[in-house]
Amino acid sequence: MNLREQKFIAAMTRCGNQTQAAIEAGYSPKSARHQGMRLATKAYIREAIEKAKADILASSQITREAKRKRLWEAANSDPKLTAANIAELNRMDGDHAAEKHEVAVFPLTDAQLVEDAKVALAVLEAEAAKQ
Repeated sequence: MNLREQKFIAAMTRCGNQTQAAIEAGYSPKSARHQGMRLATKAYIREAIEKAKADILASSQITREAKRKRLWEAANSDPKLTAANIAELNRMDGDHAAEKHEVAVFPLTDAQLVEDAKVALAVLEAEAAKQ
């Protein structure tokens, strides 16, 4: 793998644009689109780009325990964050209140309210008559 290919891989990992990566690797802007497409079709370059992306992702992931530690430290150091951080810790442990959902309410007209009241009254009267 030559130096330009290495620069192309680094640039593709960073920006994801073949043309821009080719320019950053040292190809002329006039030929960068073609060179970027050509380089991206090479299997060893594609594999190197995927490996570099996977390495970056792996190194940037925070472990569950590290997240718990950071949340707990922040909760103990800043009273404003305490409730939110404890809630997040509870969610991580699977111990949290059910999520709230919005409910659509359709307003009834006066006529509909009167009709509903008549039906409810009729039901109550029928139940009272049975007893």
